[in-house]
Amino acid sequence: MRGLLAVPLVVAGIGLIAWAAFAAAGWTFPVRAVLVSAGIGIVSGELALVPLLLAKHGSQATMSQAGLAGTTVQLLVGIGMAAVAIMGRFPLGGSLIYWLLLFYWVTLMVVVVAYVRAVKAAPMTPPAVKS
Repeated sequence: MRGLLAVPLVVAGIGLIAWAAFAAAGWTFPVRAVLVSAGIGIVSGELALVPLLLAKHGSQATMSQAGLAGTTVQLLVGIGMAAVAIMGRFPLGGSLIYWLLLFYWVTLMVVVVAYVRAVKAAPMTPPAVKS
């Protein structure tokens, strides 16, 4: 699946662009906060694509339900991991929440694009059951 590869590539690309922007501006780059939030984004984004893999031969209705489940999984996993990172008293700095938001929305876009493509490629009716 392209989505499984796209999530870490997009997150890494955004991280590199942010690092370059910080370096160009002469600011200190919050490496720990970015790595933790990027890790949370990658894990939640990859887990969001599991329902797509489980329903890959289904109809459009099945794929759309898998998309709903996948985006819900991403949200809940992201919230849970972010809560551990924020309340765990790790030395991550105050910018962690903003990096979490950035990587959540970026990975959400990748996940949604993967599900929209899967819904468009799926047949309208469920496949016939062979008996």
